[in-house]
Amino acid sequence: MKICDYAYTVLSLHHPWGVNAGFIVTDKGIIVVDADWTYYSALTILRYIKAIASNKPIKYLIWTEHHSDHIFGSIVFVREGAKIIAHRNAYEHLKEIGSIRGYVGFMKGKVNEEYRDLVKKGHDVGSIVFKGVEDVWSDILIDTEYALKLIWF
Repeated sequence: MKICDYAYTVLSLHHPWGVNAGFIVTDKGIIVVDADWTYYSALTILRYIKAIASNKPIKYLIWTEHHSDHIFGSIVFVREGAKIIAHRNAYEHLKEIGSIRGYVGFMKGKVNEEYRDLVKKGHDVGSIVFKGVEDVWSDILIDTEYALKLIWF
């Protein structure tokens, strides 16, 4: 959904746990805000970006927090060249649990509990949902307020 000439939002790609992600188009490139919950939902965001601004590089991915629905699709944007901006606490949290893939293991248990009936029928819902998720680490850590200056020419 277009918010204004340069800002877009992508709402609830993975209901009920999906994040409302978005992106900002600048003259220098794209800034993505949150990567969504799965590799495939992140690919959907990337397709929206390419449809609107295919000639611009993806410069940054901002994690607004450390939860899975904000970060699990990150590899999609890192492969496009994005540097990840995150709060130091998000980095520390991931370091504490070992990695994003360590977090996937925890979330698979929660997802499989949520879809208990499918699991009883032999489906591993968590493995399907989290297919393609890879470890990434933030490139730019912030501790306090951080201003991202958007410049148009």
